[in-house]
Amino acid sequence: MAASLHHSSECLFVDARSQADYDICHIQNAVNLPEHHFEQYLDNFMSKTSPDQTIIAYCGSADCPLGAHLAEKLFFMGFEKVFHLAGGMDAWEQAHLPVQGQ
Repeated sequence: MAASLHHSSECLFVDARSQADYDICHIQNAVNLPEHHFEQYLDNFMSKTSPDQTIIAYCGSADCPLGAHLAEKLFFMGFEKVFHLAGGMDAWEQAHLPVQGQ
C-alpha cells in the first residue's frame, strides 16, 4: 500500500530519523522530522503541511520505534490520516523502491 501511495501527491512520507541518517538515504521526496527533535522542527512542519494530508512516518527498520512514535505524536497534533511504515527504510530498499540521498 505504501508503495502505491508514494506516487500520489496527496501522500507525504516523513522520515523520523536524524538529519544525518536522512541525508545519507531516504525515501524519494520524503521530508525529515526527527522524532528526537520533534519540538524544534514542528512549527516549520505544521506551517507547510495540511491537517488533511495523508502522512506515512517511517524510520530505519522494523526494530526502530521512531516512526511509530512520530506517527502517534502527529496524530495527537491533529493529523488524522497518519500511518506508520512498519519495515522502515530497510523494507523500502529491499523492495527496490525509489530512494535518494548522498
